[in-house]
Amino acid sequence: MRAQNLPGALLFDMDGTLIDSDSWWFAAESRVFGRIGFQWSPEQSTEWIGASLLECCQHVVASGRLPLAPEALRDELAATVAQIAASSAITWRPGAYELLELSAQLGIPSALVSSSYESFTRTITRAAPTGTLTGHISGDMVTHAKPHPEGYLRGAQVLGVPPADCVSFEDSEPGMEAAIAAGTHAVYVPFSAEVPKISGMVQIDSLAVVDEEALRAFVAEPRPTR
Repeated sequence: MRAQNLPGALLFDMDGTLIDSDSWWFAAESRVFGRIGFQWSPEQSTEWIGASLLECCQHVVASGRLPLAPEALRDELAATVAQIAASSAITWRPGAYELLELSAQLGIPSALVSSSYESFTRTITRAAPTGTLTGHISGDMVTHAKPHPEGYLRGAQVLGVPPADCVSFEDSEPGMEAAIAAGTHAVYVPFSAEVPKISGMVQIDSLAVVDEEALRAFVAEPRPTR
């Protein structure tokens, strides 16, 4: 049973927060966009961290003036990164796997709230510690992508916990905006993207610093609003 003053649930972004998937995404983007003659750089890949797959593909189609449907390009990109992930070893971000284990030990349910599609995210939920990430909201399960709060609201809903009792972990500005707009206690964990300037944002250096005391402190913090 969960002890008092702990979060009711933990909600996790995936790419860059729980796992280091930057190389997978750049490989998939380079392969898919290169096939249609669109040059893609690591800098461009970083710029689109946290955005929806469709928005990224719309940008490519518009920038390259390509006679393609962004939706078809999105589906190819989602399938390609899922294939790469399924055949690669997972690199968990520092402290991520251990924090998931801690959540199970403390009886705190957890969910994944990712912009990546289910064909990819299922690879990660299957590899997570037993009893964790039992909730699962991927980018193809929502109508509105981050920074819209829909994903985090649904993540809290599937776990049966009010958003105000949830702690969310993110590594991108759209993700932080979504987590805050949903009314959760949003915690920023820096990785590849530039650190956003959001009033009242809680920032930590790494998930490795998150212990039971830190979880209690997160829910004691007043929640910023948007």
